Amino acid sequence: FDIPQRPTDPQPSSTSFRRRALVTQFTGTWCGNCPMMHASLTNVFNYAEYANKAVMVAIHQGDDLEISDSDLKGANGFAISGYPTTKVDLTYTILNYGVDTNIANIKQAIDNAVSTPAQAGIAARTAIDDTSLVIRTSVKAAAEGEYFVGAWVLEDGLYAAQNNTVGISGNFDIHNNVLRLADSKASRRDFYGHPLGALNKGDVADHLFVIELNPSWNKANCHVVLFVSTIKNGAKVITNVTSIKPIAAGVEFVVQRFPPGDPCRRAAAAGADSY
Repeated sequence: FDIPQRPTDPQPSSTSFRRRALVTQFTGTWCGNCPMMHASLTNVFNYAEYANKAVMVAIHQGDDLEISDSDLKGANGFAISGYPTTKVDLTYTILNYGVDTNIANIKQAIDNAVSTPAQAGIAARTAIDDTSLVIRTSVKAAAEGEYFVGAWVLEDGLYAAQNNTVGISGNFDIHNNVLRLADSKASRRDFYGHPLGALNKGDVADHLFVIELNPSWNKANCHVVLFVSTIKNGAKVITNVTSIKPIAAGVEFVVQRFPPGDPCRRAAAAGADSY
């Protein structure tokens, strides 16, 4: 079928984008302590403030919901020594210290992540049939640099009996935001995204994802996380994240909004690279 058209840019002169973080929950149905982290994350994402700041992904390992790409276990940013573990932007690590402490630590890590301005914005258009999903993704640079883009397919509503030795109250047998496919593999140990090359401020680069849909997935319950990475101090870092839900939808460049009188608002209007 036809390749989707490039997403429109309603504000072509703007390079001030809303920053969102990538929250990855490393879990498994065999893990008796994992319901504590799950309850903490559910609490955090029940707040609209944090749901608008971050996108959630559950990465299962050692159970029937684990994806087949074994290289993901040892990829950079995924050095997991215990379960449950949560990471924000694959950088900030939150270990399990009880529900209330986890909640505070997750919020702080998200706040720390989004306090760094987005170095790029993301927009996308999709096309879908019975077997394939095509995502035309546009990345617009807010600063000169080298950029990379990734797409992860997630599925909600998956049933798998969850071990719950800690006795946390709740139904943990239904699993949402489960990673089904990670289309961001640049090399065996690098899942930070496919290269877009060097971009100047205001440049836009496209990447076309062609994803084979597994017949066992319920497409109505699937959605996509798109993220863009760049290089900072010689290392790859995630600089922005967005989501496509449902998968047949698209997503626009989201410009950062500041309240009147905020110094960041004045800096953005003046075209500052950072604020």
